[in-house]
Amino acid sequence: MFELLLGGKVIIPKYAEELARIKVRLSRYSHVSTFNAALNYLGYKSGDDPFRKMPWIVMFLLKQALLQKNGSEVMSEKVFLKLANRVFKLGDSLVGRISPETFMLMMRAMLAQQLWYQIQAIDSFKYLFLHRELLNKSYEVNNRLFMAKAGVKLNDYYKIAFYLLSQAAKEPPNSVIRYSMTSLYSHLSPTVSDETITQFLKLVGLPFGQFSGYLKPFEVLDSNAAELYQETPFKSKPIIVEKDGLIIFNAGLCVLGLRSIVIEVLRSDKEFTKRFGDDMEAYIGERLRMTASVVYSMPELNKVIPIKVGQIADYVVADEGRVLVFESKSIIPNVLMKCAFDPVHLAKMLRQSFLHGVDQGQETVYKLACTGRFANSRARIVVVTLDDFFICGGDYISDYLDQGLEDVLVRKYGGLPVPMSNVLFMTLRDLNILTEWLRDKPANAIFDFFDELERKQQDAGGMRFSVSQHIDEQIAGQVMGAVGMQDAVSQSEEEMAYLLQQNIAIRRTQRVQDFMAAFSQFQYRLLTAFS
Repeated sequence: MFELLLGGKVIIPKYAEELARIKVRLSRYSHVSTFNAALNYLGYKSGDDPFRKMPWIVMFLLKQALLQKNGSEVMSEKVFLKLANRVFKLGDSLVGRISPETFMLMMRAMLAQQLWYQIQAIDSFKYLFLHRELLNKSYEVNNRLFMAKAGVKLNDYYKIAFYLLSQAAKEPPNSVIRYSMTSLYSHLSPTVSDETITQFLKLVGLPFGQFSGYLKPFEVLDSNAAELYQETPFKSKPIIVEKDGLIIFNAGLCVLGLRSIVIEVLRSDKEFTKRFGDDMEAYIGERLRMTASVVYSMPELNKVIPIKVGQIADYVVADEGRVLVFESKSIIPNVLMKCAFDPVHLAKMLRQSFLHGVDQGQETVYKLACTGRFANSRARIVVVTLDDFFICGGDYISDYLDQGLEDVLVRKYGGLPVPMSNVLFMTLRDLNILTEWLRDKPANAIFDFFDELERKQQDAGGMRFSVSQHIDEQIAGQVMGAVGMQDAVSQSEEEMAYLLQQNIAIRRTQRVQDFMAAFSQFQYRLLTAFS
């Protein structure tokens, strides 16, 4: 049906052949004309549904176009539409050529890609605030690391990012925003230094002529079909930098990109990963203790669990005859974790982190069963991640991702301490909403919520790819405000108010010629930085 090469690459000849033909056709056209044709197609018109134009298809086409030679022909609207339609139909070449298990994982990758583009601007702001809330727990060391890697202080990144996000979020998702450099400079400088503004723009943008070189490391030479569902590399460079201004070539993409760049920069450092994981674990404990639930931490559990070897999960919430085991995993899915759909390769990538949380939960329940206090309790495992993996629970893992995992656990524990149907994965955002919703409810409400979620997941038509979808449908509408990130919100509001007030006061007394002289020096610095 399909061929798997080393590394778990899904190579489908029909897909590869058609993609190769599309690339040859794209090489005939100039990069600028292809880019303009794409933006004209996506451009917002009153009454448009921005997602009907499938920006994920357009970004895939643009990536392929800029990786080809810069041709001499000008791409017309008609040609662009034909090529975009061919890219859209690439997905058809995969159907019927992969196993049922691989098909379900492919659907997960496709869903993750498309839902990413449909995240609302307000949710991106909350996501950014939540990251800042967590990073502030170890601010000094995180700031030093970010400064060393990006050349910008963390607080300065957030100041400029929130300023640009406030501009981009005003517009429909597919809008092109042209923002003058003088406006940017007058609003940010001198409170934010020229060097900081320059370093920020180097981090999040590029001159158009440099995009082709930027995309080279993202080129997939073997036509691995997972590339079709890969996150666009443009998310990390959502801004075109010109001498006289910025071009945010897709407002929605800019909002989505700016919200995650800090973590993308920091995540490669192993010490950061450990530190951030500890901070997230402590944060989860704070959120759980805001509810009426009885919460046991790892040190408290170690006092009552007789088996001291091995490992246990971070928190246990207990009620009469019921136990919830919470394990924190601060991992952020990389590009391949989101788009890969070969089960062997995907399971291998997730085994030491995402799936390891399941094993830790099972071991915890196994040990709890040896105590008088928790013996015979009905248990459920909840693995909390920072980002959504679009895997709702253990049944999905057993059926499609790692069919041998249950056997491994049975051999290890002499049985399955917790049925895989009682294993769930939820994001930290989901946990924030849930714990806020629970604050005025009795201790047993958290158990009733998960019992109801399990019933819905098993009902015909009730299955979802992630707990986030259940949270949104059932309780998110009852929880208002920036839950669990109030300090970061207040800090950001104060910084923006101070920034604008200071610069307005300076502009009132500054001579025009002095401003223009300073701006000219900034332009020179910026152009030099990209040369």
